[in-house]
Amino acid sequence: HGRTVHSLIKLLSLFDPLRITLVSPPGLEMPRHLIDLVASRGHRVEQRESLANDFGDLNVIYTTRIQKERFTDEMSETFAGISQDFIVDRAFLDKRCSPTTIVMHPLPRDSRPGANDLNVDLNGDPRLAIFRQADNGIPMRMAIFANLLRVEDYIERDAQDVRWFVPPTFGVDDRTL
Repeated sequence: HGRTVHSLIKLLSLFDPLRITLVSPPGLEMPRHLIDLVASRGHRVEQRESLANDFGDLNVIYTTRIQKERFTDEMSETFAGISQDFIVDRAFLDKRCSPTTIVMHPLPRDSRPGANDLNVDLNGDPRLAIFRQADNGIPMRMAIFANLLRVEDYIERDAQDVRWFVPPTFGVDDRTL
């Protein structure tokens, strides 16, 4: 149900045919019209209801949290029962994915305990791309705006290398960042 995955699947559908694997609990699947759009453009869409499968053949995992606010009060028990089953963490990557699988997230990540989002035990893991995503997000948006405003000639003059690093710690209470 997330806005970011809807936008991403529409964007991916514009490229050469891909195999796209969608994983969600029952009731939170990608809308049928988006799956049909992607399939009509030659992409192969696979749907799964669990992270218990083997994902070793995937190049990229784009994960989002299950949005508790999407559940009605009557469904709150359902949320509690499924939310922990859909958290991407180091154990999942080590057991079910390739050592080269990249993990992305729409950001911001809610790293508070119990937030049911991408696990902080991946901080420092080279497969986790969220810090690179954050570093590259601003220049990407600047380039898009520069193109739209027809001032792209200024980009080369003012561009700087990104100095990405894995922070020693990362969380809601970190004062060093």
